Amino acid sequence: MQRDQAVAFGKIVWRLVTTVEHYVELPPAALPRLALPVEPSRADIAAVARDARDAMGVPSGPIPM
Repeated sequence: MQRDQAVAFGKIVWRLVTTVEHYVELPPAALPRLALPVEPSRADIAAVARDARDAMGVPSGPIPM
C-alpha cells in the first residue's frame, strides 16, 4: 500500500512539474554525476549517498517531511 501511495504521489508531482513548465522556464537540474560499481555493496551505496548529499548541500540523515 505504501508503494502504491508513493507511485501515486510521484505521478501527481510529475503532472504538476510538467504543467508548471508550460508557464515557467525552470532552470536545469544540477545533479552530481556519481558512479557505482555494477554490483555495489552497502558501503558503496552509503558512500555515493554521502557524496550526493554533500554535492547538493543536504544534511545527512532522513529528510524531514
